Amino acid sequence: MSTKVKAIQEFPKPETVSRLRSFLGMINFYHRFIPKIAEILSPLNAYLVGSKKRDKTKIKWNPETDASFDKIKKCLADATLLSHPSTDAKLALVTDCSDFAMEGVLNEITPKGPKPLGFNSKKLTPTQAKYSAYDRELLAAYSAIQYFRHMLEARQFALYVDHKPLTYAFR
Repeated sequence: MSTKVKAIQEFPKPETVSRLRSFLGMINFYHRFIPKIAEILSPLNAYLVGSKKRDKTKIKWNPETDASFDKIKKCLADATLLSHPSTDAKLALVTDCSDFAMEGVLNEITPKGPKPLGFNSKKLTPTQAKYSAYDRELLAAYSAIQYFRHMLEARQFALYVDHKPLTYAFR
């Protein structure tokens, strides 16, 4: 295990917003290896809204934020190893969107099953969270295509969404 990952796993629960910001900065280095990271970190990111960079405000932990803190450390320990893409492999982009976050996973299809090439996860803005389910799912697909554009350009790929009405938009 790398020393950075070990440092994050042993990181004590931050007592101030400033320390939480430091912890989230360390986690951000590994964001592409952790699926649904925006969703997992959402309760912790709520403490950063409107705070200043060196905010010494004490954090009031609750069961939701405790679970988020513990889960992200566990996810880091279990982080998925990403593959390097083969030039002739079929690619599949899987996207999903919840009420507050969107995610995309780029997979390479192999005889042994899909191998992840990368993860993309973003928290929705307050305006985006008000979009209809159709629009949020479309936004997730668009965002993932933009994020993985360098790997998708000039290649055919399959796009998988879990919102049936959206499938008609791509026909």
